Amino acid sequence: MGSIEFLHTLYNTLSRLFLVILLSLLGATIVATISYKYKVVKQLLSPFIVFLRAVPTIAIIILVLIWSTTESVPIVVGSLILFPILYESILGALNNSDVNLLKMSKIYKVPQKRVITDIYIPSVYYSIAPNLPSYIGLTFKVIIAGEVLSQESFSIGGEIFLNKIYLESSNIFAWIAIVIVINYILENGLKRLNYMVSRSYRWK
Repeated sequence: MGSIEFLHTLYNTLSRLFLVILLSLLGATIVATISYKYKVVKQLLSPFIVFLRAVPTIAIIILVLIWSTTESVPIVVGSLILFPILYESILGALNNSDVNLLKMSKIYKVPQKRVITDIYIPSVYYSIAPNLPSYIGLTFKVIIAGEVLSQESFSIGGEIFLNKIYLESSNIFAWIAIVIVINYILENGLKRLNYMVSRSYRWK
């Protein structure tokens, strides 16, 4: 494999990862906010969230392979794994927001914008930020598993599957090492970013 093909392979897999993170974070934030405001929505979504958390990842991949195109498998599977985790984390953070601060904001008629930026956002941030690296690491592995089973070309999972066919064990171990390095960089990059944000923005 040439350097161009190698970079193309990394780009395809990492672009799927970042797309899944963006879609899941945006979707989980919106749905969790609605569930926090309207308890009936939370009750209606509860069985679906429990289903996603309980069903084995391989079963979800197979179902998506049956119902969808192979190209969309890694993105759909990654989103279905990450979304319920983020949803429950964000909803839990909203429910655990400082009640006394919320009461005071109502008494003193604090603008809703300030309530969101000074109470809700810090609560959510400090709830999910410490666990976000592990969430991303899990999603990264799930996306690669989806690529393997969907035999996606020009992807890390696709390359692992291709080398498995040709019994190229050394190449498979090389890709595993690359995955470990990428995952290490992502996790430590997120931890560093979290540290910088915490130092720059100290909510009180």
